[in-house]
Amino acid sequence: RPPDIKAAPGNADQPTMFRGGRNFELTLADRDDPSRRAGLITAAQADPGESRTYIFQKPEVWWFARDGKALRFRADRGQAYMPSEEKGSRPESGTFQDNVVFEMYACASGRIDDALKGPALLTGTTTRIVYDGTLNEIDLPEPFEIQGDWGSCAGAGAVVIVNEMKQRLDRLRVEK
Repeated sequence: RPPDIKAAPGNADQPTMFRGGRNFELTLADRDDPSRRAGLITAAQADPGESRTYIFQKPEVWWFARDGKALRFRADRGQAYMPSEEKGSRPESGTFQDNVVFEMYACASGRIDDALKGPALLTGTTTRIVYDGTLNEIDLPEPFEIQGDWGSCAGAGAVVIVNEMKQRLDRLRVEK
């Protein structure tokens, strides 16, 4: 059995969510199987803000679903709220702003280099994404475009409700 990601020893020189720094990296363990990497948050720069808010330059988030799909979100700027400093905690909410790109890849291995070997199954762009982890809600308040082999769509004011336990989309509402 692989080692428990939450129990992995830290490197004192590695930037953490709580100290900030350059080349920030935070691995997120699967809640049901701590040995499986469920996600990865990276940023060129991470700085602590007020009230457990963290400011990111060039943030990127990978989420690895159990069904073999990988979602990648990246932007010029971002911020996240971390209510706890305990090992294994996750951001409760966050925002990506400016040149936001989101992509879905086929990736059974959960490895980024494997995901990037093939083309994206879909690619979307917008200027802002807001995440609320308490509600499992992803909000795209600004105009967006999504393209894939199946075609394309555009809109504004989309709200996505995700069922994290079942790893599926429960609801999608698009205003325009």
